[in-house]
Amino acid sequence: MAVNTRPFKKPKRRVIADLVPFHEFQATVAGFSGDFDGPFRSNIKAFISKFSQSSPFSPYIYFITWHIMFRVFDQCGDEKVITLSIVEEDVRHSKYVYCDHCRVVGWSGHPVCAKRYHFIIRLDGESSGAYQKACTSCGSLVPSLELRCKFCNYEMNEDDMEDWAYLQLQDPTHLLHGVVHSNGYGHLLRVNGREGGSKFLSGCEIMDFWDRLCTILRVRKVSVLDVSKKYGLEYRLLHAMAIGRPWYGNWGYEFGSGSFALTEASYQEAIDLLSSRSLTPQIQALVVYYRLITGLEISTVHDLIRCLMQLLHRASGPGEIKGLERGEKLGLTGCADEEVGRVVEDFFRVLAVVGKERWISWKSLKGAVAGQGRDVRMVEFAMRRMLLEGVGRFAVRCEADAPMPEFRLEVDPSSRASTLPLPKDQLLNDLCLIYRSFHPETMPSTEPYKSAAIKILDCKHFIKDYQAQVPKLAPLLAPSKNQVTLWVRCQINDTKTYPLPPPELVSLPPTGTVADLKLEAAKIFQEVYIFFKRFQPEDILDLWGVKDDTQVNLLVGPNASVTVIGRVLGGVSGISRFRLEKGIDTWVVECSCGARDDDGERMLACDGCGVWQHTRCVGLEDSQPEPDWFLCKRCDNGDKWQKAKKPMQSEKGPRRRKPGRCRGAGGMRVRFESLPTPSVK
Repeated sequence: MAVNTRPFKKPKRRVIADLVPFHEFQATVAGFSGDFDGPFRSNIKAFISKFSQSSPFSPYIYFITWHIMFRVFDQCGDEKVITLSIVEEDVRHSKYVYCDHCRVVGWSGHPVCAKRYHFIIRLDGESSGAYQKACTSCGSLVPSLELRCKFCNYEMNEDDMEDWAYLQLQDPTHLLHGVVHSNGYGHLLRVNGREGGSKFLSGCEIMDFWDRLCTILRVRKVSVLDVSKKYGLEYRLLHAMAIGRPWYGNWGYEFGSGSFALTEASYQEAIDLLSSRSLTPQIQALVVYYRLITGLEISTVHDLIRCLMQLLHRASGPGEIKGLERGEKLGLTGCADEEVGRVVEDFFRVLAVVGKERWISWKSLKGAVAGQGRDVRMVEFAMRRMLLEGVGRFAVRCEADAPMPEFRLEVDPSSRASTLPLPKDQLLNDLCLIYRSFHPETMPSTEPYKSAAIKILDCKHFIKDYQAQVPKLAPLLAPSKNQVTLWVRCQINDTKTYPLPPPELVSLPPTGTVADLKLEAAKIFQEVYIFFKRFQPEDILDLWGVKDDTQVNLLVGPNASVTVIGRVLGGVSGISRFRLEKGIDTWVVECSCGARDDDGERMLACDGCGVWQHTRCVGLEDSQPEPDWFLCKRCDNGDKWQKAKKPMQSEKGPRRRKPGRCRGAGGMRVRFESLPTPSVK
């Protein structure tokens, strides 16, 4: 790996007021909309040229970094600076060529792109220049832009710098890390909101920014591996129960690919089935309890989870939750205060008659007071007033064997529930109680509900199609630019059949000929994909026998799509490994669940036939270590875990996929569990 020895020119410090507001970013860029009408490969260059505020520099030549600064207000109203770092990675010289994210979401048939662009917001907006690295020799901290340690005089070599560069990319403290290939397909790797260490930005604000950025740059599709947690709970299950979709669905991310051969239909059926499950008496009591306290229309577990999450979101501190505004809490404003006060006093009289040692249900208490000819809505309104203003005079509890909240005069210190302001711990406990009733590891072993919960947790890959937001195909003739535009694929004459790469947008002048189309298509594919660097176009599949000097606009109509056929000059020797994102391995996946391709889950290969299967599907729990070697049912002669036999494939032992591991986009070798673990508060 080469080292960049160019001198670094420090950018001039800019006044914060001159910076683009973080939350108004898209409106600012809209003024330059004419410069971002092309595909991602050209938009990213124009974007960097217009908005980057520092010269590209890196001590490692195959990573070039630009910085774009934004201003944002903190919770105290002070202006702060957030820095977006754009890192251009030269994939051909990368330590890790293949993208395992593409492999597990169905894009493994794409050729390896020449560039990857990493979009990173570091913790508290720090730029890479503020980071330090540890000296390989003595361990002392050295500024990231210096190659020689001033303590031991050790000069770091290329491998040291490359390792440090990848460590920076996979830093788990990044507030945002997304990567987009030069063909416009990308992956959202990390979002960390306030629970993840952010002081200025919430998870929603970071996602809003990322979504606007992808829209501006005309990104094609973005995938995300949803293993996020909130309050220590699996958020994809919690959010699916509350809203009916994952948290990323708020920004248009939809089912992409399910692990264990799950389909979108089975995913939605699992959500619907789990939602229809009858509630336990304790959760029914919680529904009534929070409906009384908040005055909100809470009738289902969906409503209850949303209510609890809204209350937690309004947290004013570690100890308690802000109450709802008075109008929200009371909900009924047409009642005279005197009448409401008399009803509240009647409540306390009934509680006094019952005594301090006995609990009375909400239904009985309500019936005793409403039986005096009062309007039911008036009674419920008065109950909310009592809950809000009667602190210290009574206790409320929700027991597992009671379908309704129960009341008793005076506060019992052992009581689990009291009155507003609600303790944060109580809200979290109630949320965890609901969560445990739907989680497959803690819910009763009742089919098919447990199976439905497992299916929801197994669906982790979600994709947003940004092409659906704009016309799929550009019009053939754009009068404003006076150009002919069409979509082009390139196909290489080969004895083997490979998937065609995604089509690329090609623009020609109105007089552009077939020869111009061939040359422009070759130029674009040579720029986007490493494998096409020596691509030589020969003919157009849709225009056989047409002369090269024929104008294109006479041959194709609007929304045209053509395929250019050619060959690789000098053969594919030396570049064959760049043909597919899945690499040169020819693995075969044939699992009993129906999976026929790698989905990122833990697998092992049969030492007889070499076919890969999920460890879970062959009866091996995630907590169990892999056997010495394994034979599938077809190769098994009676003992599935054959430890006496030697592997039939190799004398070196069985092939194994490391449990839960993959090589992440950009070359990071990380655990799947730690890829994107957003704090989405």
